[in-house]
Amino acid sequence: MPIKKITAIIDELQWVKVEKALEVHGVTGFTVHAVKGRGNYSNTYSKDHLVDHVQIVIYTGDKPCPPYCNINYADGRCWCRE
Repeated sequence: MPIKKITAIIDELQWVKVEKALEVHGVTGFTVHAVKGRGNYSNTYSKDHLVDHVQIVIYTGDKPCPPYCNINYADGRCWCRE
């Protein structure tokens, strides 16, 4: 069975909301890492100018698209199976 890896990096303040949403939609297995990074915003108050974030990693197989997924590409592919 082919496996796909989904990685998301979010603001650490949003983690609780995202975790609850994943559980509500039946996602029970995921890995969470604390990460630091810098993009459009940098923390000028810290020595390294890095901002705290959370990295979420989810592995998924070839299952039908879940019922909560309502975002599809024009050719019918599902965004959550990319």
